[in-house]
Amino acid sequence: MADLQDELPTTADMPRLTPLPPYEAPSPPPPSPDSDPDHLFLARALLTAHPVADGYSGLPWALRHLPWYDLELGENALDTDIPRLRAGQAGALSCALHLPEGLAADPHPANLPDDLLAEIGAAQGLVMVPLTAEQTGPTVRDVADHLDQVRRVAGPHAVALSGTYDAGTAHPRELPDAASYPYLIAELLRRDWPHPDLALLTWGNIQRVLRATATTARAAQTRRAPSTASIAEPDG
Repeated sequence: MADLQDELPTTADMPRLTPLPPYEAPSPPPPSPDSDPDHLFLARALLTAHPVADGYSGLPWALRHLPWYDLELGENALDTDIPRLRAGQAGALSCALHLPEGLAADPHPANLPDDLLAEIGAAQGLVMVPLTAEQTGPTVRDVADHLDQVRRVAGPHAVALSGTYDAGTAHPRELPDAASYPYLIAELLRRDWPHPDLALLTWGNIQRVLRATATTARAAQTRRAPSTASIAEPDG
């Protein structure tokens, strides 16, 4: 016990810690030239009842590269945190589903041709449109064009959103982070998307597919043991 100090150092003798920089709340994205306060109000009202189920988020991988973070108060180094999710009215995040999407007119190699989109729709599948500048364009209008096309070809029951935030990709100018979903829904309202189709887009379609997946998994458990194959084996 000889190494214990009889007298503790005074506050003045203690090393001073560098104060943490204050959290800066994210600025709202720049409005679209066609944005309408009434459409934005209606978008927020719709998302209150049918919040966004984001089909893909890179948040877990982004957190691995941060020495510390505070998702509750907000994190400047991320596209996704609790304040942004609340502002964007997102109700669920998926961090495992990262599937391609696309249009026949878009040359990006990860995008799907229209004939395959139609087959996915006929099979009651799901096409998740990524909010990335590389795949769907640099503006909210471009993203809405993709959603229009997938809805037309595959059907309103087969389209959902994949924010792809915190995945190292650039995003359209008006959709920089997870707080931006109301601006996209407002653009779709301006294009006369009916409310039932928007409810399917934000929440209903992903909910349907996940429920069907869970039902299929439970049924498969009674027929065979769990698979031990890796992803590389079925994919070759």
